Amino acid sequence: MKRFLLLTGVVLLLLVNVTVVGAQNADPQLEKMPVFGRFLENNKVVIDDAVLQLAEHATLLDAYKTPLQPSDFQEGERVGMMINGKGEIEVMWKLK
Repeated sequence: MKRFLLLTGVVLLLLVNVTVVGAQNADPQLEKMPVFGRFLENNKVVIDDAVLQLAEHATLLDAYKTPLQPSDFQEGERVGMMINGKGEIEVMWKLK
């Protein structure tokens, strides 16, 4: 009986430990990614309190590379971007 209780305790301790580690491993890189603000007139977008220009044929995607409309982006969402040599956003995607 002691052996059973000891084994059960060890298993429970391991499960709690794995749960805590998983909670602490929220992607730290994601927290460093830019935050979407809103779309403005004339193909401009606010990201991290900066106004950036969208390229004429900019592509907007979700995390699975599905095309999106500007209305699919919500304030506060983390985004990734590819910027061309003119400083315009060529591709912008949601990260989650």
